[in-house]
Amino acid sequence: MRSSLADIFTEGHAADKVIQRQLKGNRKWGSQDRRLFAEALYDIVRWWRRLLVASERSWESPDAFDAAIETWCLLNDVELGKNVPRTLSRASVESLWKDESHSRAVRESIPDWMDEWGSRELGERWDQVLPALNSAAPVFLRANRLKATAKEVVQKLTAEKIDCELAGDDAVRLKKRANVFLTKAFHAGLFEVQDLNSQKVSPELQVVPGDRVIDACAGGGGKSLHLAALMGNKGKIVAMDIFEKKLEQ
Repeated sequence: MRSSLADIFTEGHAADKVIQRQLKGNRKWGSQDRRLFAEALYDIVRWWRRLLVASERSWESPDAFDAAIETWCLLNDVELGKNVPRTLSRASVESLWKDESHSRAVRESIPDWMDEWGSRELGERWDQVLPALNSAAPVFLRANRLKATAKEVVQKLTAEKIDCELAGDDAVRLKKRANVFLTKAFHAGLFEVQDLNSQKVSPELQVVPGDRVIDACAGGGGKSLHLAALMGNKGKIVAMDIFEKKLEQ
């Protein structure tokens, strides 16, 4: 967990990619271990600032990662490993976590500049938007129409005990979070993990087989892959980005 947090906060890697890499590197983990790891990492990243405040640590603290992990475990009744030293008091952590005197930025675990910007741009609506931003987003998959329809993806994943449903032309929504990267359907190339709104972009280009397309903000390549499927794998796509780490993906 500590190395994963360092990859995210120090090295700047995306959380989902870090989780994917860890799960692939620890195939002996059981399903419960995998779920706990993913949920804990996302939660710690989401509540990072407030966790540090509850542990009386700061960004500069040499044990910031360890303290955040221990604080999260105390707040969620999760046992630390046998060889992990205990440095925090549950009573103190819970008291500081619930302290209503904290600023809104601390309570919602965002930077001060973001709170100021949101308040200025959205006014009273900001108080309603913030809790939504801190809620876990649903997971959507995009069927690779070169190999399967969304309906077929649902059938395949259901057979592998993944609870999901149709959510659009190519979209599938997970009713319950699960590590879909270990499924036979994923390894067969039947789908990609892609946010629903991101899936709505490529069809707007109305591409046809044989087109030449420049994706000038390709990121990890999700929309480029979608375009390739819409083009029937015929044509040319140039995927570009100004961020080297995204190109490496």
